[in-house]
Formats: sequence, structure tokens, C-alpha cells
Amino acid sequence: MKITNNSTSFKAKLKTLDVLETTSQRIFQNQGINGIKSVVLTLNPTPIKATGKLGYKHYAQVLGEKIMKKYPQIAQYTQEIKSAKTEELPALLENAAQKLGKELDIEI
Repeated sequence: MKITNNSTSFKAKLKTLDVLETTSQRIFQNQGINGIKSVVLTLNPTPIKATGKLGYKHYAQVLGEKIMKKYPQIAQYTQEIKSAKTEELPALLENAAQKLGKELDIEI
């Protein structure tokens, strides 16, 4: 995975924890769905005017699958997050943020 730390970005810079919330479909930050919503609105190819009956969960599932196919490191952490118990989650998330960086430069 290529993580760019400079200010020039031609892809989408997203917070690592927001991306992991989207791929794992598990909310672990105290922001509600704001993390998932930011990923969906940034990476969705067509602008969303209203989520309607599909909701952000549907869009997050579709985008999460695409992200995991393209970035195996994110897929690995996603599987660990899905199977982690609540008390194991903070250490796992801290490890993921250290290894991947606080922001990811993602292209789908």
C-alpha cells in the first residue's frame, strides 16, 4: 500500500480509523456514522443527494469490498477488527494506526 505523507494528493486522503470503520462495518469511534459517511461521500463515484432506503450502510459495504480487494493490509486489519472482542479493540486500532499511518491516500 502506498501512503503519501506530502501535501499533494491526487487520490482521496481519509482518516485510517474512518476507513477501518467502513470496511469492518463496526463503529468504534464516538462519532456515530460520521466516519463512515465521510468515506462514502469522498469515494463514491457519483454524488449522493439522498441515501433513501439504501442508506450509508449499503454504500459503505460496496466501497468497503472495493477497498479490501485493492489494499490487502486494510483487509487484514478489517478481519482482525471484525473478530476482536471489545476490550481488544483499542490496542488493535492503535497498532493499525501506527502501521498504516493516521491518514491513507486511497484510490479505488
